[in-house]
Amino acid sequence: MAFREQPSVKHLDKKYLVENFQYNPKNDTYLCPQGQLLKTNGSWYKKSHRSEKRKTGGTTRVKHYKTPFCQMCPVLNQCTKNTEGRGRVIERNENQDAVDRNNFRIKTQRELYNRRQQICEHTFGTIKRQWGFTYTLLKGLQKVDGEMGIIFICYNLRRTISIVGVKKLLKKLKKWKPDYKNMLNQGGKILFLKKSDTMRGVVAPVNFSYRLAA
Repeated sequence: MAFREQPSVKHLDKKYLVENFQYNPKNDTYLCPQGQLLKTNGSWYKKSHRSEKRKTGGTTRVKHYKTPFCQMCPVLNQCTKNTEGRGRVIERNENQDAVDRNNFRIKTQRELYNRRQQICEHTFGTIKRQWGFTYTLLKGLQKVDGEMGIIFICYNLRRTISIVGVKKLLKKLKKWKPDYKNMLNQGGKILFLKKSDTMRGVVAPVNFSYRLAA
């Protein structure tokens, strides 16, 4: 679940951002910075995440929280643009508890999150955003494993060339004497390619937990 910093909102004072509204899970209410309770009628509303810029995205359920005291609040114009309607409305996603737990872990363990970015983000960012592999062409676990294995091999080769260069990579491949039986025991499978002097086969991952370091 992706972490997002609370963005600033042009028409809101920082102290009236939603993160400064205290949620009470027992009563299912929010307490605003001015001390008023925002309540929900208990109804769930569907919210679409599609837009003109974002063609993909599903729908989630949300609850709305509000209070009639907004219209009498002396700082209403600092809290919302909806000064003549319902006043401030807080929207709570059905998965908000999980989001809050994830955000708390990230904020309190920033060094682990930074390490995760170094390990994972470059790989999937390159494959998905730069190369355009946002979905698989095949169906079924075995077929998708093979498809992703080929993509990972391409990434490993590309990444290795960027780090050590073509000449050093070719030298390492000529000296490479892989233990295929051991690799298969660890969960790999062999994709036999065209025979060459440097490499007769490569090992592709069967699942995401196994990765061949190029």
